[in-house]
Amino acid sequence: MKRITLSLSLLPLLLSSCSNQKGFGNWKNDDLPYLDRNGDNAIANKWTSVNDLTITVEGEDLVPIVERGESFFLCFSRESCSHCQAISEAMIAFLEKSDLAIYRNEMATISSMKRFVDHYSDVDLTAISNHYETPTFFFVESIHQKPKVTYFRVANLGSDFSAFFQEKFNRTEIYHFYEEKNLDGFLGKSEEALLYFDDGEHDAFYREELLPLAKKSDKPLLFVDKKMNHAHMGGLASYKKAAVSPAASYDYLSLDDVANCKAMIQDYFA
Repeated sequence: MKRITLSLSLLPLLLSSCSNQKGFGNWKNDDLPYLDRNGDNAIANKWTSVNDLTITVEGEDLVPIVERGESFFLCFSRESCSHCQAISEAMIAFLEKSDLAIYRNEMATISSMKRFVDHYSDVDLTAISNHYETPTFFFVESIHQKPKVTYFRVANLGSDFSAFFQEKFNRTEIYHFYEEKNLDGFLGKSEEALLYFDDGEHDAFYREELLPLAKKSDKPLLFVDKKMNHAHMGGLASYKKAAVSPAASYDYLSLDDVANCKAMIQDYFA
């Protein structure tokens, strides 16, 4: 088993902002679909725009998200869109407290939205105007790798984003990280966590072994994006906060070591 050490030198700067993490409590309802959380948002201490609080994606970025079995909320928007600007204040107020992982396609054009809708043929096209207004919201639920898409009009969302999301979705303890400093900060205040280092090659393992347990658990699962420097190797790690140390360590397993990975997962979520 490989031992890795994380630097937590940025911790004092980050911990002061962690109070928002549980602002909306945990949402648990077996009848509702789930949404993951934005780990970078959960630990960051500055929010100046919707861009800071959402995860930017291009069309091709959505493919692996669906393949690894995630459900997600997607917003098409444009910088020059007056309607996007009008709801941005309400979105910021909600997202900075809830830390939901909301994906956003900023350079939205008629053609980009049409390609998205055409790809997911089960979308009711009659619900969307011919000129594809922005902002446009979609919820994509991956069921056995077959995406089911629901369209939401902005008018239906209204200004109370909190009530809307709590009524329609579960919020998991699965956090997505894209910045090393934010991952370090999150671990620094956590007693324990399970980390999944995405390498883009083990979607089935993530979907079948991790998601079913993580979605219903109150223990955090940290999804580390493959773009982060040390994540290219892919792996699973069990973290426990060091008793006395400026740095913390965790045990790392290769995702190819399926038996030991399964044992680590079962032990963590037991």
